[in-house]
Amino acid sequence: MKEIWKDIDGFEGKYQVSTEGKVVSLNYNNTGKPKILKAKVKKQGYLEVTLNKNDKHYYKLVHRLVFETFMGIKLGRNDVLNPIDGDKQNVSLHNWELITRGKKQEMTYDLERRHVKKYDFYGQMLTIKEMSKIKGIDRRILEHRLSELGWSPAEAAEVPAGIYNKGE
Repeated sequence: MKEIWKDIDGFEGKYQVSTEGKVVSLNYNNTGKPKILKAKVKKQGYLEVTLNKNDKHYYKLVHRLVFETFMGIKLGRNDVLNPIDGDKQNVSLHNWELITRGKKQEMTYDLERRHVKKYDFYGQMLTIKEMSKIKGIDRRILEHRLSELGWSPAEAAEVPAGIYNKGE
């Protein structure tokens, strides 16, 4: 697909962004020459650029700039963009989807970026943490019963917390 460039809203004539996530200063350091800006990787893994206007610095997340510019949507603080391929540094327009906060919470990943396992607990798909909250049983006890003892989710959550083996 062909890379398309557009002016960034509020920075018209100064900065442009492409569908591939490149950001260019059209008058870099007042030289009259364009220059593609280097994005910094933030602690959370997203790319950020610094835009200047009227001697003020504006720190902008590249994926949000791309999405807002090409989708024509002004994102609010609570709007969540999700990387479809899971790569926060793939800032191409086609890699991002707008989702609700609730949907983002459902897409919980562990530290290795695999989906957290969910268990069928009386017709609801729940994580061990969610089952622990509902039943008031320590999460570690549920993990032990499910993984090491091979209990079903219903058995693991229904047996009182002090009992570790069925039949005791």
